[in-house]
Amino acid sequence: MKTNLRLRDLFLLGIPDAYMVHDKVDVGFIFTDASLLTGQNAEKFAELLNAPVAGIQAGAYGAEIVLTDIDPQILTDFDQAAADAVQAGYDIDEDEDAGMVMQ
Repeated sequence: MKTNLRLRDLFLLGIPDAYMVHDKVDVGFIFTDASLLTGQNAEKFAELLNAPVAGIQAGAYGAEIVLTDIDPQILTDFDQAAADAVQAGYDIDEDEDAGMVMQ
């Protein structure tokens, strides 16, 4: 399915959790939190927000949003930034019964 959308357009529509993939390189990430692309991150990842959406398709992990005309490293960088943000919000409690707790 070919579209004229940019990733930014899908955020305005309220995209569900989806797997973002590159159209030519085997790289991607599962997108779960649009708030990670606001404020300073909106500037840092402007290229990602402006990436053209080549299509939306069913994939091995559910819905895939296929991005094109973007440096694949941007996807990798965003995935790492998202993982760092999630990890910073969690702390591992030493108590086995407590598990992972939000700080």
